[in-house]
Amino acid sequence: MITKSRALLPLVATVTLAFSDRWAGDQPTYQPKAGTTVSKRVSIVNELELDDMSLEMDGQDMSEIAGQIEMSMKTSTELGVTDHYEAVAGGRPTKLKRSYDEISSSTHVSGSNPQVGNQEKDIPLKSELEGSTVVFTWDDADSAYSVAFEGDKGDEDLLENLEENLDLRAFLPTGEVSNGDSWEIPAEAVKAALAPGGDVKLRPEGQSNPTSGMDQFSQSDLVGDLTGEFTAVYKGTREDDNGVRVAVIALKIEAKSAQDMHDRLEEIKEQMKGTLPPGLEVDLSAFDIEYECELEGELFWNVEAGLPQNLHLSGEVRMIMDMSMDMKLGEKQQSMEMSQNFAGTQTITFATGD
Repeated sequence: MITKSRALLPLVATVTLAFSDRWAGDQPTYQPKAGTTVSKRVSIVNELELDDMSLEMDGQDMSEIAGQIEMSMKTSTELGVTDHYEAVAGGRPTKLKRSYDEISSSTHVSGSNPQVGNQEKDIPLKSELEGSTVVFTWDDADSAYSVAFEGDKGDEDLLENLEENLDLRAFLPTGEVSNGDSWEIPAEAVKAALAPGGDVKLRPEGQSNPTSGMDQFSQSDLVGDLTGEFTAVYKGTREDDNGVRVAVIALKIEAKSAQDMHDRLEEIKEQMKGTLPPGLEVDLSAFDIEYECELEGELFWNVEAGLPQNLHLSGEVRMIMDMSMDMKLGEKQQSMEMSQNFAGTQTITFATGD
């Protein structure tokens, strides 16, 4: 009996080892090495159409006329940066030097209006940050980054609401995972993907005469503070076309937000001044934005580098803009209440390297 028991030991050990290896999970981690330099590019494409519009003028419902207005927009936004990790600790860069290589956006607007007929225009946006280098330094006392230009001082206003996180690190699981395991993604991580880099100061060039008003806001403004369901599912690891081992994470994002822009009204009115017809005065009294999206895609995480390799998200998006204003042209005065409902698609791609 003792001999038989001893004979079974190698078999039991082998089976146990096989199962323990199967049960052992992966843990893709954020671990860039100090001194690493990485180029990153984010592209966002929104294609929206005016789905519905309501309008009241001096209390009179003009929605039937407003419903004859057609409008479609395609916006392409590009953000290209080079990040140098000068120091890393505690799961974040403690000193990151970022060069803004490209910041650009272009919106093609087409539509028709019963009063003016068919119209088409291109609205380019540019940023004064392009070509500059900014240093993000982590402050433990404040639990936040201080942000400063490297070398020559630039316009300090350009640094407001910039975000360091272009690494998607909060999409990662907090522990070991096996194929099929799922977890919830923090809302702030989702916003970092939908509004990469924070407010990178994309603004209209010259007298662009915006049509929808949406070009007056950054992507961060439009996205707002998100609620919803943000789910990640682990799909294991594989080698990409270049032989790099990547962890694959499937993503499903159902997000929405609603923000009252009352605190921004004076700023918005200043931005609108240069775009209004001569002699027209506008007093904007309310501006609200609602945002919704349903996106799916995958994140590919470079296991060895401890950094994201690629991200692709796509799906449906909807925006509702409500505004109230009083207008004056000469002696004529009017009040207006307007709601615009835009619906369409959004695609976000992120890639590192050349």
